[in-house]
Amino acid sequence: MKSMLEQEEALFKEWKQASQAELVLDGVVNQCRYLKLPKRKRLLFILKEANDDPKKEWDGNLKGYVAKGARAATWNNITRWTRAIHALPNEQSWGCLSKNFQAAERAETLNKIAFMNLNKRRGGTGTANLSNIKAAVEEDENDIIRKQIAIYGAKHLICCGKGVFDLTMQVIPARDLARKWTKRGVRFVDLPEGGHLIDYWHPQYPIPANLLCFHLVDAIREIESKDR
Repeated sequence: MKSMLEQEEALFKEWKQASQAELVLDGVVNQCRYLKLPKRKRLLFILKEANDDPKKEWDGNLKGYVAKGARAATWNNITRWTRAIHALPNEQSWGCLSKNFQAAERAETLNKIAFMNLNKRRGGTGTANLSNIKAAVEEDENDIIRKQIAIYGAKHLICCGKGVFDLTMQVIPARDLARKWTKRGVRFVDLPEGGHLIDYWHPQYPIPANLLCFHLVDAIREIESKDR
């Protein structure tokens, strides 16, 4: 059986041939560390697109950049979310999560996740254009996005940002599944494979970072309690 990395490589080759575009590479950040996690702690963060990289910090290989800790914007909050979710059912205090993590500290956590952008084409900006992303998703083979999601066998697929949940629902076998809401209004669906697709804010959504973190953690705690 092919490893996750081998599956990614084959899929990106297929994706590039289908789109005839230069792609931004994403995926499982560190296969070995990801696979050491129990199934319930495997997280896949689904985002819209990568900002273009004028400084050439990652030059198309976003996964390699994230493996080194990436930048604080976006990735500090994903680090917080991951640490708090991995700690469940125990609580992580905000005192442990509130710091502005250094790159090495982010890398320690981010090497345990998988992430992907729906639009992998180069040229994204700081403000994503949802219609452009929708067009990219529709132009790409839907089954390619579906195949990438399936590679990681994640327990929680966290859709980051407006529209990501609905676009993802279109391309995975979940279109006809019932939408549910947690007590505090986080939308999700139970996937046939046993995981959950969760509709959430982007990591840079302009509310205090502690509220952004614990609203997600509380949602996952509630969702997991229903699995028992």
